[in-house]
Amino acid sequence: INLKTTRFAFAQCSNMQGLIDDEMFIGCTSLKNTSGMFMNCSKLGKFNETVTNQHYSIPAGLFNSCRNTIENTSYMFSFCGFDGKIAVGNPTIIKDDNGNITTISFENGEQKGLFADCVNLISVSHMFEGCDNIKGSIPQDMFYMTNSKNNYEKLENMSYLFAGCHTMGLRYS
Repeated sequence: INLKTTRFAFAQCSNMQGLIDDEMFIGCTSLKNTSGMFMNCSKLGKFNETVTNQHYSIPAGLFNSCRNTIENTSYMFSFCGFDGKIAVGNPTIIKDDNGNITTISFENGEQKGLFADCVNLISVSHMFEGCDNIKGSIPQDMFYMTNSKNNYEKLENMSYLFAGCHTMGLRYS
């Protein structure tokens, strides 16, 4: 799929409901810009626990198909109604005898964190701004890089990434 941008595609769709599917961008290997895609979709990301036991609103695998191309996710989910958390990837973690992490590996196809290995990422500003019901902490692997030489050399703007997320850090119950 040669889709390059989804800028503001569903912005202001205040009655849009449901969960964000981790296969939303599957096959979109050219996607660069998702800025404002769901901005002000105030009912998006709310889930009914009787239907699913999923406790996250943002899946870690959302950008799996476009980790090499995604550049801008600014305002993508700003002011959405998320009531779960940002999912954590599931890397293989190896610790030494003292419990210190020595290796984090995705060699066996484990799911990476939301922006892990997004080597061309430039801006994530305001992405979750005003998502005042999103819970949990910032996933430790959200910005993980397998190759430390890349280290988000292109990332320029993270301003207001979690501004107004009043329930961040609260445990999901």
